[in-house]
Amino acid sequence: MKISYKAAVIVATLVLSACTHYTVAEVDAQLDQLKGLSQDQLIAILGVPNKQIKTEQKRHLEWLLTEVNSSSSRVSVGTGSGGRGWFGALGVSFPISSEPDTCLIRATFPLDTDTLETINWEGDQNYCGAQLRQKIKN
Repeated sequence: MKISYKAAVIVATLVLSACTHYTVAEVDAQLDQLKGLSQDQLIAILGVPNKQIKTEQKRHLEWLLTEVNSSSSRVSVGTGSGGRGWFGALGVSFPISSEPDTCLIRATFPLDTDTLETINWEGDQNYCGAQLRQKIKN
């Protein structure tokens, strides 16, 4: 019995350690790696931006990274009765929805140079950290 308990603890530890958590400073550090890149280099890493705005002095690019959970969770409540050749049932299902994971990345380039001036992010720090790590790694 002691062996199975130890095995369960080891498996639980491995499962929990597989969930990566990022601090705000870690996400900022990932973005700092992108400073000094050109617009084309940044697009090669992050992909085509969702939005581009050109003002008199700057170009602003935005990437909206989202992940919608494809599984729909539901809570169901049901009742039923039956007897002597008949059966009746009633069921009600309530969807449980959650906000999708999002990460908004904004970059600014001066019009006179093609070097990244500022880059910042907002959204879920774990999702942003994981997405940036994957995109910068590739």
